[in-house]
Formats: sequence, C-alpha cells, structure tokens
Amino acid sequence: MHFTSDIFNVLLISPWLPVSFGLAGSLIGNVFPLVDRYLGFKPKKKSRELSAVVRLLGGVMGVNYAISRLQWMDHSQATGAITLLSLGLWFIFDRTLHGFGVSVLFALVGTAFGVVLVSHGLYTFASPDFLGIRAWFPCVLFLSAVCFGAIGRLMTDYSVHKDGKSQKKA
Repeated sequence: MHFTSDIFNVLLISPWLPVSFGLAGSLIGNVFPLVDRYLGFKPKKKSRELSAVVRLLGGVMGVNYAISRLQWMDHSQATGAITLLSLGLWFIFDRTLHGFGVSVLFALVGTAFGVVLVSHGLYTFASPDFLGIRAWFPCVLFLSAVCFGAIGRLMTDYSVHKDGKSQKKA
C-alpha cells in the first residue's frame, strides 16, 4: 500500500487540523440529536439504520473522490457540482428542515472559522477563490454536517423522553 506524501505533509504542517475536525464532527454529531429532541422530532427508524449511514458515508467519499479526479474547466463548475451533490445527499438521507438549518449554520460558522485561520496565517489554501478560501469549502462543511448528524442520530436512543424517563415498549 502506498500513500502520497500530501497526507503526511498536512500532518506535519498542521497537526491540529485532524484533531479540530474530529472535535467539530463530534460536536455536530451531538447537536443533531439535541435539536431533534428539543423539537420533539423522532427520525424514522429507516434513516437511523447502520446501512443508511454506511450508504451516506459511501456517498460522501464517492463525491469527494469523483470531484477530485475530474478535470474542470474552471472552479465554478466544481463548486456547482459539489453544491448540487451535497444538497442531493441531504435530500436523500435527511430531508428535515432543521437538519438543513443546522448543516447550513455549521457551514457558515466553519467557513468563518476558516477565513479567520487564513487571515491569521495559520492555514492556507493552494489556490483560494475568495477571502483566502476555496469556494467549495462551505459545501464540504455542509455535507460533513449531514454525515456527522446521521452518525449522531444512529448512536442516539430516542426512546428516552425530555424528562429522562424511558418509554415503555409494548
């Protein structure tokens, strides 16, 4: 098995990056079930099955792989494709307005955080499009939020009410 040196370069230059993405993923994975519980929403059992989450993860990895391997005439084509595919995966695997809202909020906050990192010289993109970041960055954050939200919902026990009492199963 052969790994490209790009992976190791990222770890050497920015060792805090994987840790921060892991913490952000854990945070968003916990926010989705909390918002569900606050709104009294119980996801369908089918959307909380392991196979649905694995299909979503496969879709996310497939989108990232395909986008990175295709040759685009300009960056706006890649950004448009990632945007449409991100919205499509949200529609297939989530379809909740509050899930959409949380994902958009995460994308906006993450993009603002990325702009701050770039403006302070803590991170750089190879060929930035606007404000020092790539135009597809918010779309990837949106899709990541949908993915981590699905994982959080999978791991949450929805049989417990707001008052902490379990439902009796018939």
